[in-house]
Amino acid sequence: MYSKYRKGLLSDYRTIESQHSAIKEILSQLSASAKAENLDISSTMIALDELQELTDAHFLHEEKVMQLIKYSMACEHLDHHFAFRFEMAFQRSKYLKHDNESIGNFVEFVRIWLDSHDKAHDIPLQEFISETLGTAAKKRPVPLGSATTAP
Repeated sequence: MYSKYRKGLLSDYRTIESQHSAIKEILSQLSASAKAENLDISSTMIALDELQELTDAHFLHEEKVMQLIKYSMACEHLDHHFAFRFEMAFQRSKYLKHDNESIGNFVEFVRIWLDSHDKAHDIPLQEFISETLGTAAKKRPVPLGSATTAP
């Protein structure tokens, strides 16, 4: 039974990393869109929708993992997720009002937020998961938010 728990948690650990990589990929698309002379509203909205869906799924997954492992810093982590969701909704509404500069501002906000979130919340979560899993996860020196996924 414990072995099944460990395998599931290791899978969750890798899923979190792959979701971070996908979020960064969408962010790159938005960044390119924001720099384009003729902003393609349709593809920008699609990228925003994808970012919203992936972020929601990622946060829910991370929150499930924190609950499963009884993570002691879950409240602070959840507060940071809530703040991001709020800012994302705000920036999306600005863009829908044809404030095209908001995409560039939003991309910069997300980049800063991801770096801050990774250092303050995801790396401690990774360390907690590593301790919970033992040596299986400790072989991975890269932070959760990196583009590299576990083998």
